[in-house]
Amino acid sequence: MTTTSARYPGLARAALAGLLVAVLAACVPATQGDTGTARDGDPASRVTVAMSVPASQWDSIATVNEVADNMYFSLLYDRLLTVGANGEIVPQLATGYTVSGDGRSVRLDIRSGATFQDGSPIDAAAVVANLERARTSGKAVATSRLAGVTAIRAEGAAVVLDLAAPDPALPAKLTGTAFSIVAPSAFGRLGTEPVGSGPYRLDRAGQDRVSFTRYDGYWDPRPRAAGFDVVAIPTTSTRLNALRSGKIDWAFVNLDAAAEIKQFHNDPAYRVTQVPTRSVFALNLDTRVKPLDDPQVRQALSEAIDRNLLNNSLLGGMCAPSVQPLGAGPGHLDDAPAGGPDVAAARATIAARAPGLVLPTVVANGTAAATLAAAVQPQLAEIGVTMQLNSIDGRSARPEFRSGHFAALLQQINAEVDPLLQLQLNYAGPDAPGGASPRLAGLLAAAGRPPLGSPQRTEALEAISRDLVAQPVHIVICGVPNTYIAAADIVGTDEMPMSNVLNPADVRTLMKAAA
Repeated sequence: MTTTSARYPGLARAALAGLLVAVLAACVPATQGDTGTARDGDPASRVTVAMSVPASQWDSIATVNEVADNMYFSLLYDRLLTVGANGEIVPQLATGYTVSGDGRSVRLDIRSGATFQDGSPIDAAAVVANLERARTSGKAVATSRLAGVTAIRAEGAAVVLDLAAPDPALPAKLTGTAFSIVAPSAFGRLGTEPVGSGPYRLDRAGQDRVSFTRYDGYWDPRPRAAGFDVVAIPTTSTRLNALRSGKIDWAFVNLDAAAEIKQFHNDPAYRVTQVPTRSVFALNLDTRVKPLDDPQVRQALSEAIDRNLLNNSLLGGMCAPSVQPLGAGPGHLDDAPAGGPDVAAARATIAARAPGLVLPTVVANGTAAATLAAAVQPQLAEIGVTMQLNSIDGRSARPEFRSGHFAALLQQINAEVDPLLQLQLNYAGPDAPGGASPRLAGLLAAAGRPPLGSPQRTEALEAISRDLVAQPVHIVICGVPNTYIAAADIVGTDEMPMSNVLNPADVRTLMKAAA
């Protein structure tokens, strides 16, 4: 762990302006050139992709960092439902779902003929066993998403979840990493011998490299690569060097590599994909910690941030400055304030209400959030706040904040297919250790009643956003697109599930082009 309270001593706005990097002349398009599809791929080839952290365990309900586990788990396991490349909920092991007229039960039709990688059937009983295990596990991520479920039962080839109250977001919740479906026969040995439901078997798991081999009994007959090798490479620069040297075929890229993103975009040997998301960079605050329970102190922290400078100097102009909790889509406010800095007002508030404020902050090393934190630190110093940066392993940063070891976490808040779920997790769930105020809890509850996609739900989401703009809980900085770079011979880059939600995405669609 690296700890610092002054990584860039004396670096304030004027000095930071001198760090300007090349800004992309225009936004990277959603897809660059003809990306091809899996139908154009070579099923005999293997694909090597880069992840920022190594795999640590294989038990879906034990996940403490859904983002870190997503790529590994998505190759090994299917879920009942997932998020398509266009952001919609799509079938996986469930062919569809229906909600009862009163909204208090959800029926999932389980796919016929699907098998686990040991040949045993994926049936309603196996799904019930997985969901009950998640619901009663006591694990924060899994149990929080099923908190309103009162019973889970099999009805023929279907699974029914009974609810204490209507929850239109439940299908979206089931797309989460914690609901990867595993063989019940392997419940007791998932740490070392996982038996999955997905398109790839675990072949070898080393410290920095994991190999998967195609499971030919998988239910979906579409062509797939023969296997995947996932290499753990912590820093963006090292991942990009590995891509240049041909050691890897695909990588996700942090926005602090903006100049290099532009270089790759202009090189025909590579393909850059940038996907708009609802994700934002934010400084999450533990409002149990005084004086962070004071809304005026939190507002002062927000007023200290020069978002335009951070975006243009560090993030290539690709991270739209914002003070609202959703980067785009339903609930995003077109008329929200720009969030320009007001250093004098912020300094006066801190002097009056939180003199000498020290803010122990955790950040995942090797990430754009870490780069951003080092630039936010001197901006907070200008208003009299000492931001003590603690840079630790990417898999551990969120759990350390959630457990109360740090007062703040600078991170990329990940998008969810349902924006309400994104708000619940980050403002009333594990990433808000102080919980929601009664006012905010009421707004969140009200937004959960209308159907997904309805105008009433959008209005309720906008009410939450307005409340959080007026009285911030976390300090939002800017809206983040997901950026991926692949060698030009990799196809399927625009078909990746989860690609506009989590970064990194589900890479199962990637293949090398057929000769």
